[in-house]
Amino acid sequence: MSIIKFELKKEHLMLLKNLEWSKTETNHILSINSLDNDDVEEVILTPFGGNNLIEDIGCIIYGRAEGEDIIPRMNDEDGKDSIIQSYSEEQIKEMEGLFEGLTTALDICLYTQSFEVGHYKTPYHVRDWKRYIDKSKKEKL
Repeated sequence: MSIIKFELKKEHLMLLKNLEWSKTETNHILSINSLDNDDVEEVILTPFGGNNLIEDIGCIIYGRAEGEDIIPRMNDEDGKDSIIQSYSEEQIKEMEGLFEGLTTALDICLYTQSFEVGHYKTPYHVRDWKRYIDKSKKEKL
């Protein structure tokens, strides 16, 4: 039997706390607060309310740089919004990994009805998340 293992980090909880939700006319729940329609001037592109995923995650995890909010947003050569605060490649990779695991983090929190960081596992195709101690990392409880 295959086992899925996942480390729920405090950063996952920080991101979950900042998710924005909306219900559509067809009763679907989306993690954005604005839908793409003609009546909306600014379309929200990230589930955190901004228009640049890395910038939003960076602000949540690392905070805003001093004076960051007064720096005008500029488009880069590809027409995409540039990131106001620069992050290292390592930080960007970490932020992308956190976002990739966000649905699993939400599933764990909802299933276990808790927000405890740590290591969790469940049998493949079964939602039975259990917290365990990862002996290879000497987890603190």
